[in-house]
Amino acid sequence: YVSASGTVMKADANTPAKAAVGFAPSAISNAASGTIIFHDGKITTTGLTLGTLYYLSNTTTGAFAAYASLTFATGDIQQKVGIAESTTVLRFFAGETILIA
Repeated sequence: YVSASGTVMKADANTPAKAAVGFAPSAISNAASGTIIFHDGKITTTGLTLGTLYYLSNTTTGAFAAYASLTFATGDIQQKVGIAESTTVLRFFAGETILIA
């Protein structure tokens, strides 16, 4: 997400204002400069299930998880962030957010 000061931070499904808007194609250290992709793109990772939709995690800041592994609380957001094109490639897209009441 983009903070009020204009800094890009890790998305967080526990706070509606911190929805995912893009991704870093490679790791960026805290307070360092780096590249952020603000449109659809591919994230290379491991452990994905082909064809599965992935959502912004509400347990690990900046991460994503399959829907079945998530448990939502009041005030969390549900946001699709991509689909697995293979076991190692997630096609990222910042989906709309749904506030859990």
